[in-house]
This record gives sequence, structure tokens and C-alpha cells, in this order.
Amino acid sequence: SNEKVDEHDVLDLAIRSFDDLDGILREHMASQPHESSHFDARMLEDPLSHIRERMKDVLQTTVAAFRETVFSPEGCPADNCYALYGADFMIDEDLNVWLTEVNDIPDMSTTAKAKRKVFDVFAPQIFNMIDEVRDKQLSNGTATSQILPLMSAITWELSYC
Repeated sequence: SNEKVDEHDVLDLAIRSFDDLDGILREHMASQPHESSHFDARMLEDPLSHIRERMKDVLQTTVAAFRETVFSPEGCPADNCYALYGADFMIDEDLNVWLTEVNDIPDMSTTAKAKRKVFDVFAPQIFNMIDEVRDKQLSNGTATSQILPLMSAITWELSYC
């Protein structure tokens, strides 16, 4: 379980920020023999962009698959509700991105150092976005008012599907 892995700080080896991942990917790509490489030029030049695009594609497809259920009046009864999901990915040596799970109650504990580093950046930003949405809804008098663009989504890439 995640708790057992967390106890031994194994998560510090598995959880990476995009900055950390960029360095790891660039080292991996530099070690590949280019003449026999099956990586295209874009992947060789910027492997992190490739990974981010694949993650985005997978998340959009996943959300589209359950959008009708989760974001229906039954799944989200309040006009201004929101949901926070966690997604876990694995990346293989060929830079294929694999979605391993989506959590409707993501583990927000911060016992592992790597999780703490991610959470310290993530938490204030998500709460700032929630506050901004609420403020826009209150100022316009309706929960379904125009909320985009979100000025507080500084390091976030919003995705619509």
C-alpha cells in the first residue's frame, strides 16, 4: 500500500516534480544511440513536453469517459461544486506514459520528502484558484458565471474536454 511505501521513503524515489523529471529525461535521452533511436526529433529535443502532452491526452480521455456521471446533477449536485482528483503515471524507457490509477480522494499526506515538496507548491495554488472562482461567482451573482481565465492558475495548465 502507499502507506507502507511512504514509511520507507521509497516515494522519494518515485515522486518527481516536472523540473526533476526534465533532468532525468534529458539524461535518458542523451544515453540513447541516436542512429538506431525510435524517438522523433521533438522527443529528443524536449522529452518533458512529450511526456506532459501524453499525460494531458490521457487525462482528457479519462475525464471525457466519466464526465457524464461525475459532472451530472447527481454526481455534482451543487451549482458551484468542484472535484480534486489525483492521477498516478508511470513512464517507460520508450517514453510511453501509462496511467496507473485515478484517485477521487488523493492522498495528501506529506510524510515523504518528495510528496512534501510537491504539496508545498500545489496546496496554496489550488486554494488560490478555488478562492478566485468563488470570488468571481459571488461578484457576478451566479454560480454559473464566467470564471475563465483564472489569473491564479500561474503554474497550472488548464485542460478542457
